[in-house]
Amino acid sequence: MSTHHVLATRKGNHPLELRSGIPSWPSGWSGGSIIDPAAIPPAGYAGRHQRAGVLVSEHTLLQLDVVFTSLRLITNAVLKMGDPRAYKEATSPEQIPYREYMAKQPEVLSDTFGGRLFQYDGRRRTLMSLGLLGEAFWYTLDYDNLVRPAALEVLHPAFMEIKADKSGEPIYIYGPVNDRKVLDPDKVTHIPFMALPQARRALNPIEYAGVSAALAMAAIEFGSTWFSQGASPSYLLSTDVKLGQTEVERIADRFMVEHSGLPNAHHPLVLDNGMKATKILSAPDEAQYLQSLEYSRNVIASWFGVDELIPNALQRQTPPPAHTAQERMQRFVTLTLSGYTMPLEEAYSSLLPKGVKAGFDEGKLLTPDPQFQAERIEKLRQAQVATPNDLRVRELGWPPSKEEGADQIVQPLASNVAPETPGQGEPDVKPEPSANGKGPTPALKGGEGK
Repeated sequence: MSTHHVLATRKGNHPLELRSGIPSWPSGWSGGSIIDPAAIPPAGYAGRHQRAGVLVSEHTLLQLDVVFTSLRLITNAVLKMGDPRAYKEATSPEQIPYREYMAKQPEVLSDTFGGRLFQYDGRRRTLMSLGLLGEAFWYTLDYDNLVRPAALEVLHPAFMEIKADKSGEPIYIYGPVNDRKVLDPDKVTHIPFMALPQARRALNPIEYAGVSAALAMAAIEFGSTWFSQGASPSYLLSTDVKLGQTEVERIADRFMVEHSGLPNAHHPLVLDNGMKATKILSAPDEAQYLQSLEYSRNVIASWFGVDELIPNALQRQTPPPAHTAQERMQRFVTLTLSGYTMPLEEAYSSLLPKGVKAGFDEGKLLTPDPQFQAERIEKLRQAQVATPNDLRVRELGWPPSKEEGADQIVQPLASNVAPETPGQGEPDVKPEPSANGKGPTPALKGGEGK
């Protein structure tokens, strides 16, 4: 039997709460039990690892600023891309694939959760499940008139058990101990983040990243204890005089009453009868409190792939060079967000008809600053690889123009040359030859002439 809460100490791990004897998962995570969803936090799948003597769960992990910030950055970036768009893949004569977006988009992409949740809320819950619990589950609640999924529900992985029938097909059992139900496998969409070969469940970040997170939580707990005593160390009282148990308890109780807590932390300590006080709590500097905490924060940020976006709190930060935000975002999209968007794109595509795929618009995250965007548009127009309407719609998000030639790739740019410049103003008039044929006729002055 395994439990969700394990208190790890130097003498071994001690379960804090026993659960009912439901069989653990056959593979994947280290096992777990399913309990009442009202439990906070719910039962799950924490492994038995040394964790600095602190409790590690999805709720305690979120108490770390770096965990909450990392998930906020990742989910905000995915939400910024908007709803995925349905498309069909076509190929050029050179067999290079490109996307042809459908004129009418499936409603399941723009109203995935059937009004039960806001679109952003349902997608964020899915991303939180992927990032914090290692996998996500969708359950189809309704179908449209073409028997295609029209409304989904995000399930909690802690209450899901996966078995296999004789043919190897998955059997999904969901719910608390007293109300477990076998779900229709055709209505379940399982989205694992990372999984081992032949494992039915994904790898759980609480079990693996929790080792680093526990160090940060232990450091924070140490700092809280230190400052709760007004930055005053704890002491061990000792004496050479033999004391009875009653006297020891009396001294300890009085010492706790007079010197424990923030209001009493700085009261003077007066001892007599050979009593000695030995400091037993190291100061933060001696314990390398800040260094340990910052190291853990950096490790956790690297775990989530946002270490470049969360600066080191102990180092003075210099402003990033100009025009580098797009490069940083490009690395973030490629190295971090792709691990979330690609599983979501495949999951959305599984809900669509065969041959139709869903994809996010990463261009919304890669917009350059105004100067570089203007240069980019100018270069594309000069190279004649895009029409004015292509640039209006794709680069600026403006509606297409109805002006003549707006959809033509070969379109002259506006000229800034003055009209009187030869070739741009009125055509030059050649002088007529004179009557004798020896030269041009001289200009006549004020009515003079023949």
